[in-house]
Amino acid sequence: MTIKIAISDTVTKEQRRDPRFINLLKGEERFFNSPAFATKYRKLLALHEAGHSVWAKKADATNIHFYGPEMFWDERPEYDCPLVSRSSTGYTLPAAVTSLHAIKAGIAGFVVREYYGSPNDAIAIGMDINGARQRYAELVGGTEADFQKEVVKAKAEIIAELASPAVQAEILAEINRFEQEIFPAPKLTSSVLRARRMAWAY
Repeated sequence: MTIKIAISDTVTKEQRRDPRFINLLKGEERFFNSPAFATKYRKLLALHEAGHSVWAKKADATNIHFYGPEMFWDERPEYDCPLVSRSSTGYTLPAAVTSLHAIKAGIAGFVVREYYGSPNDAIAIGMDINGARQRYAELVGGTEADFQKEVVKAKAEIIAELASPAVQAEILAEINRFEQEIFPAPKLTSSVLRARRMAWAY
């Protein structure tokens, strides 16, 4: 199965023609369809998104969906360049959500990865933090210091909850759902089986 990289509708025609965009897109297509994109890497993507979805559910979010790789353009003046999201989780938080629950849903992906000994890179962590910061500002405003205190509290609560076998089972279920929806295993067609038999014969 060939993995396709989606392109966000927010990317303009001019941006799509930018050599940096073209090169990044080609590179990501090669990566996702090469041996480098092994089972272990898929599991790490799934683990990250499972963290988001489990704590989004705990925040009573609705419309929880997983998304595969997608190209964007970072419009921030200090960057102004193409970027790729290798996976993501979308959800709608209830109007009455607390800032703490919103932050937990926003940062749980990288916290879960850290807990299991496979931390995200700084870019992924920064994107999750920025998303949580935006939700915090929309809900309560507050200062950066207030936000950072809430992040510390949210992270501590997530880590404590991760000790629960029930929560671990939820994460495993979401990992399986992510893989089935985003990177399903190829079907064993007669041609695939025939090719395998030919390989074994040698």
